[in-house]
Amino acid sequence: LSCTNLNLDKLSLGFLSAQYAFILAAEEDLPGSSADELESILLFEDRPAVMVHPNHPFASRTSVDIRELTQQTLFLPMQGTAQYERFVKLFVANGVAFPNATSCSYQFYRNLVEDQMGIAFSTEHTGKNDRSNIRYIPIDNICASWKMKLYWHNRPLTEDETAFKTFAQEFYRI
Repeated sequence: LSCTNLNLDKLSLGFLSAQYAFILAAEEDLPGSSADELESILLFEDRPAVMVHPNHPFASRTSVDIRELTQQTLFLPMQGTAQYERFVKLFVANGVAFPNATSCSYQFYRNLVEDQMGIAFSTEHTGKNDRSNIRYIPIDNICASWKMKLYWHNRPLTEDETAFKTFAQEFYRI
């Protein structure tokens, strides 16, 4: 099985080509009515959060208001990714101006948070699987949770694809 981190533009141009059997995404991440053309299973629901160092003032909180984030040094997922677009929509839906932030890879902004250089956008689900001392604080907002699904073409799956689908269901068990 191949794995990729296609950005939305590339995904729209060659949506789920034969090279890739599956896509893990929220329905709103997919181009147009693509979700209607695919089979899917719900793997988990996710909500936005901020990743903070244990010494950051937000670390002891149960949640943070989205308006408070505009006064922070922020790191975001790479522009053109579905997660970046979800965070942009989160600010728009809450009537908050999108802040100046630096876009970089997950590992890079995670390292910046560990070095106490700022805070990063993430998700509650990511935080559940992080065994480090980084804290994941939910963002108060008015958006619904993101229903993360595994999508595939409506065709018989190979033995390897079936095994992967079963693995994904077990790994992300809700």
